[in-house]
Amino acid sequence: MAIYPEFTEDGVVVRCSTFRDRMWNVIFVDGSYLTIGLLTLAFSLICRQLMTTKKKDRLPPSPGIAIPVLGHFYLLDEDLRITFKRMRKTCGDIFFIQFGSIPTVVISSYSNIKDGFMSSNMFLARPRLFMLDKITNGGKGILMAQGEDWKVHRKFSLSTLKQLGMGKNKTVQSIHLEAKAFVEELKDTKGEPFDPSAMISSHIANIICAMTFSERFNYSDPRFQKLLKMFEELNVRSTASLANFFPWIAKLPGKFTGVEKMKGHVKELFSYIDDIVEEHKTRFDENNLQDLTSAYMHELRQLEKNAITTSVMNFTYLTSVITDFFVGGIKTTSSALSWCIVCLVEHPDIQENICDQIHACVGRERMPSMEDKTDLPLVEAFCMEVLRVCNVPAILLHSTSCDVEFKGYTIPAGCMVLPDLVSVHKDPEIWGDPESFRPGRFLDEQGKVINKKEFLPFFVGKRSCIGESLARSELFLFVSCLLQNFIFENPKDEAVTVKSVDGQFGIVHEPKPYRIVAKMRK
Repeated sequence: MAIYPEFTEDGVVVRCSTFRDRMWNVIFVDGSYLTIGLLTLAFSLICRQLMTTKKKDRLPPSPGIAIPVLGHFYLLDEDLRITFKRMRKTCGDIFFIQFGSIPTVVISSYSNIKDGFMSSNMFLARPRLFMLDKITNGGKGILMAQGEDWKVHRKFSLSTLKQLGMGKNKTVQSIHLEAKAFVEELKDTKGEPFDPSAMISSHIANIICAMTFSERFNYSDPRFQKLLKMFEELNVRSTASLANFFPWIAKLPGKFTGVEKMKGHVKELFSYIDDIVEEHKTRFDENNLQDLTSAYMHELRQLEKNAITTSVMNFTYLTSVITDFFVGGIKTTSSALSWCIVCLVEHPDIQENICDQIHACVGRERMPSMEDKTDLPLVEAFCMEVLRVCNVPAILLHSTSCDVEFKGYTIPAGCMVLPDLVSVHKDPEIWGDPESFRPGRFLDEQGKVINKKEFLPFFVGKRSCIGESLARSELFLFVSCLLQNFIFENPKDEAVTVKSVDGQFGIVHEPKPYRIVAKMRK
């Protein structure tokens, strides 16, 4: 026989005979802790719902319903330029999308990007993405670092590169050496069709090698080829990159996701660079600091001598800094130079005008130098137009470290923020005819280069590219040296254009593989 609890009602003992009566007795008569707990839970859930609704109401507009797990992935095109352009028409210049588990705000138009990134510090943080965390050793280095770590290493890198002559004599010598080697390799093609991408990557990589650890590799060197292959496979368009937005993918069994393969490449890459650092230790000379690695070691020894133990600088971080220089310095510049060749082939009239200026001002007896820059404005204007039209780089990753009020919206802490540079570089109100390839838009009536404030390939603000000077020098000297010696043409029955080789739109916008012909100028 069941025994039910009792309670008093007007002094009379009443036996509970129903489930409702029993619950009433437990919850409301005994003054149970369960009462307090349940009421607190209910109140918390209601408050949370109200706060969430209020926060959502203050988010930028969204293009549609975010599906659980997927978010807005079902609305994305393979080419995010198309996606952002379509969503901008629907939602305006600032809109919210959910990349899987990553809340994201996209900011378009020059005025908004200027206000958000140039005039304030509200978007200085970097998003924590699963695979990028693996590649950057937990956000170390410069590209994805944050807070004090980022400030210290950015300041060190900028001052060191300046001391090493970035964009000046020493760096120019390295660029000249690689440009000359590239010219010799092109001669060996003897007018036959070829794909220039591997050559370009190897020479740009050697410039970074010289700058970071004073070493140059032969193109056929197996170690060098392995290094380039690892960087090639560490690209954000791989299947494994989906784990950035769906971290649970990394836990799936099997090898089809590619996550374990990418982790292996990262581990091997760090090990490779660690070996280089160890070699530097054996031949370190504090009176002869010729590269970034030796300069970093010198800084570590100074900290040790002064018994400073609070610095964020250490050998583990050095490996990440070197890796960042390779990641940031090879892919973007190689892609830009590849696009330069595409545009030269597509616009033979522009190619000939530039060549005429080079031959008139420099001649053919010596290689062009940075001192010739003011006399060769067509080269610089051409390179600027390539960067504008071909969107290099394509996407820059930023984030909020706290709730941010921007343009009437609340962007929550930890939200990824993407500046839409295409919206600036293809804005008809700024450029008039943005879809046309016209280098002359960067020249004034006297033929001198105009530096337009809306030209943002190296971005703006404190997170702007620290290698801008180097990249500009590389493009200027490579294009000048190539056009001094060669005519670039389509192979027979093939047409290379920006449209025909329009590549994958990711962090870096690369052209699809293509072939061209390089004929020696007579």
